[in-house]
Amino acid sequence: MTVSQDMSLPRRQRAIAPEYLEAYAEADAQMGQPNPRFKQSAIYTHRYLAKRTELVGVEGLSDSELDLTIF
Repeated sequence: MTVSQDMSLPRRQRAIAPEYLEAYAEADAQMGQPNPRFKQSAIYTHRYLAKRTELVGVEGLSDSELDLTIF
């Protein structure tokens, strides 16, 4: 009986530390482009919207930014 050497486990994605999510959100807010990769992260969306409204106000938010309020 032989054992296959190609029995590797699937790679797991690592979680991103909250402080990195907040830093990404602040940088993205300054550019005015939310990252769709993080749109379901409560930490990211909260920080992004807080920083973006600080910069442009609620009336200045784009449709894609307003979509973040759903999450």
